[in-house]
Amino acid sequence: MKVLVTGFEAFGGVEGNPSGEVLDLLPDMLGPIQIVKQVLPVVFVDAGWQIAAALTEELPDLVLCLGLKSGATALELERIAINLDDAYMPDNAGDQPRERPILADGPDGIFSPLPLTRMQKAIRAAGVPAQLSNSAGTYVCNHVFYVALMTARELAPPPPVGFIHLPLTPQQALLRHDRPSLALEDMRRGLVAALAAALDSL
Repeated sequence: MKVLVTGFEAFGGVEGNPSGEVLDLLPDMLGPIQIVKQVLPVVFVDAGWQIAAALTEELPDLVLCLGLKSGATALELERIAINLDDAYMPDNAGDQPRERPILADGPDGIFSPLPLTRMQKAIRAAGVPAQLSNSAGTYVCNHVFYVALMTARELAPPPPVGFIHLPLTPQQALLRHDRPSLALEDMRRGLVAALAAALDSL
C-alpha cells in the first residue's frame, strides 16, 4: 500500500511552513506502507495540477494533504472542500482570484470520505489536540483539497482524500503576536496516529 502526504512551501511573509516542514519528520514507511511526500507551491494553478499529477502518477491508496492555518489551536480535520477560489491575499505568483469556481461544472462541495472522527480520537489519544472543521477556507489549501477529491474520483479504485490544517510552530507564533502554536514533533505524532487510524479503516 502507498500513502501520499502533501504540504506547502512558505507564503504570506511567514518564515517556513509546518505543513511542508513536518514531512521531513514523517517516516518513509509506516509498517509495510510506503509514505510518499511532496511539497506543493502556494500557487493556485500550479498546486492544482501538481496534486492531480501526483495522484495519477503515484496511484496512492490514501491521500492526506496538509496546510497551515494561522490561529489554529489544534490539528483541524477538514470535512469538506468547496468549489470556490476567493483569496484574501495573493498567492506566491501574485494571483488573487475572487469568487472564481475551481471547476466550472464541478459540484459545489465534496466531503472527505476519511473516518475523521476516528482519526480525531486517535490524534487525541496520542496526546495531541485535534478538532473537526467545517471549512477549509477559500485559499490554496481548499483548492488543493477540492482538486485532489475530484481527481480521486477518476481513479480506480478512488483513494480516500483528506485535509488537515496545522497550527503555527512556536517560533512562528512569536513573530505573529503570540498566536496559538504547536511543536513540530507534536504535529508529527498526531499525524502518524491519524494515518494509522485512517489506514485501519481501509
